Amino acid sequence: MLCEGDQWGNWQGFWSGARERGDPTCEQSSSILLSLEMGCIVTAPLRRFVTIVAGFIGLACLLGICLDAVTANVAVDYFSVYHPRIVPTNNSWILAVVWGVAASWWFGAIAGVIVATVNHLRPCPLEPARILKWARIACLVLWLLMMTILLAVLAIASTIPLEERKETFDHDRRLMAVAMAHQYEYLLGAMALLVLSIMTWRCGTQGKTVDGRDGQRTDAPESPRT
Repeated sequence: MLCEGDQWGNWQGFWSGARERGDPTCEQSSSILLSLEMGCIVTAPLRRFVTIVAGFIGLACLLGICLDAVTANVAVDYFSVYHPRIVPTNNSWILAVVWGVAASWWFGAIAGVIVATVNHLRPCPLEPARILKWARIACLVLWLLMMTILLAVLAIASTIPLEERKETFDHDRRLMAVAMAHQYEYLLGAMALLVLSIMTWRCGTQGKTVDGRDGQRTDAPESPRT
């Protein structure tokens, strides 16, 4: 697209050179250049904002499905009995997909809006791809942490002597492990959101932003010609 990266910079260089050479077509086309530049200023931040929010929603849903795909197969009763019945099934895989999306998309939307706003307020906003790369790493870390909690609770419960275990011991142990893993899901997610927001705000700019600026404020005045 005309208002992204090097292509937009090439258009600016072309028209600047035409002005210096006194090209008669330059004045006739100056309004076109102004329209393109204003379109870039308006659409690039919006596109960047929407890309970040949409990316966060997708990653949150993916994390929720990956987590529930494990926990629903460890203790399906956690979803089929102790959660509202959204779909008429006890199939662990279907419940993992349904609840993975239903319980996660809204958190991803909130997190995406917060991080996108922080990025928008920067003097030189970062590219969405860079922020979403951090978010993917954060999702992987969160999944590993919650799997660690799940396995830790299962291991600790296994230390109870056999003679002290009730008939429902295995069922209760699995249910408790799943509940503990999900209990810390949003707390860990909030901590990850805080870290991502700080990283977005404090990260130094390298390369070009979506607007095609090289580490410069979009409203910075041009240096005087010599």
